[in-house]
Amino acid sequence: MRFIKILLLIILLVIIVLFFMQNSEVLSQYVRLSLGMPGVNSMDPGALHWDFPPLPLYATLLGAFVIGALVVLLSTLMTRIRLGSELRRANRKARELAQEVNSLRKLPLQKNSPGGNQGGGGQGGQPQPAG
Repeated sequence: MRFIKILLLIILLVIIVLFFMQNSEVLSQYVRLSLGMPGVNSMDPGALHWDFPPLPLYATLLGAFVIGALVVLLSTLMTRIRLGSELRRANRKARELAQEVNSLRKLPLQKNSPGGNQGGGGQGGQPQPAG
């Protein structure tokens, strides 16, 4: 399985390199990005608006990829931490239940009380017919 993952990663990297090599002219064009609230005047000093310096398109794509990878990494880490916590909790509960079962196995058997039987009713532990 590890071999397949490494092979797929190498294929993906080759595809990415080919994409960048074949589109180098288009990807080297500069783009200007701005981020702000729609409908808010960007000249207002209190407005949430940022203008980024012109960057080549490949740098913008690479930055978006890196940011996406970081978001996925954080999400995966949070999920793994949560699942690890649940696993530890379940293992602790399983150990407690196993200890309880072992302690119940060690208890001596008790005789039937004079007024009640454990066998479902009648004499000698035989079940009584309904009716």
